[in-house]
Amino acid sequence: MRLRYKKTIDAFENNEKIAEIKDLKLSYRTKKGPKLIISNASLKIRKEEILGIIGESGSGKTVLTSTLTGLNSDIQIVNSGKIIFEGQDISHFTPEDWRREGLRGKKVSQVFQNPLSSLNPYVKIGKQIIESILINSPKEELTKSEAKGIAIELLDSVMIQNAPEVMNMYPHQLSGGMNQRIVIVIILAAKPDLIIFDEPTTALDPVAQAQIIEIIRTVRRKHKVGIIIISHDIALISSIADTMMIMYAGSIVEVGKTKELLSMPLHPYTWGLMRSIPDSKTNKKLYTIPGQVPVDISKNKGDVFAERSDYALEIDFELKPPVYSKTTTHHVWSWLYDKNAPTFKPPVEIQKLWNKSNKKRKTYGKK
Repeated sequence: MRLRYKKTIDAFENNEKIAEIKDLKLSYRTKKGPKLIISNASLKIRKEEILGIIGESGSGKTVLTSTLTGLNSDIQIVNSGKIIFEGQDISHFTPEDWRREGLRGKKVSQVFQNPLSSLNPYVKIGKQIIESILINSPKEELTKSEAKGIAIELLDSVMIQNAPEVMNMYPHQLSGGMNQRIVIVIILAAKPDLIIFDEPTTALDPVAQAQIIEIIRTVRRKHKVGIIIISHDIALISSIADTMMIMYAGSIVEVGKTKELLSMPLHPYTWGLMRSIPDSKTNKKLYTIPGQVPVDISKNKGDVFAERSDYALEIDFELKPPVYSKTTTHHVWSWLYDKNAPTFKPPVEIQKLWNKSNKKRKTYGKK
């Protein structure tokens, strides 16, 4: 198991809060009635911060962040909790509210897994970028020629060479990685405060993945935006995120600064994700988390991960776990750290991380 993380910045700590989700319980309307999707999840993102949300497919990552873009506002039901964007309560926004307020696109944008779904295949790249620039700028203050110049500058900023030539091409003439950058440029033209990247490196080769990650860093630095990255790849997120959030079955199970969470992961689900990372330097069989993410979470009474956990206690099947705070920024929702819980030792790989982080502490729980 090898994880690398770069030194994260603390400058955003005092920055303006862009968005916050508080104790959200969310259902979707279906033909069979409301279906619970999110159960008491919270997050916050500040200007210039990069937040990584990690979890398997079906964990609720995209559903949670879509509440900040209103893409599913016609079918979602906020049972409890709040969704705040730049001080405005958008918890119960209807599709009409989203259109009227003009938040989506101008204030918050999303880069999806498949960039071609966001591009018009019949329109040249340059025209699509220029259109975005003109729509989001006062027309009387910006000519088409000036917009073209801005488009070329934006293309240069995302590492696209021969920008004038690329502007004369159609999406199908470019690679997946190139189209991903084009989508980022179109979004940057609107000058949003928050950008959500949904599995931005899926289906890209390692070189293209590294380039997209570097571009995200550049976007944060040059455009001063808040960024949320959704991924199932904890190793990828560890290389870029300031804060990491582990999500499972509609619930947040652990959150912390990248360095502290990776040096002392606390939740059994986090352990499973970290142990599932391939390591070319060992011949050990790759660990896989047993079982699957539950489809229906409405009947769950306790810890959502209990059914798949080797560390589940009896109480995990009966009551929701409390929050345990390792530090002021590192929190885990688990009964393992309750004062009445039995002593335990994590898997060997995790134990090594704990020992390295704190040589004196080898077990957690009741002594």
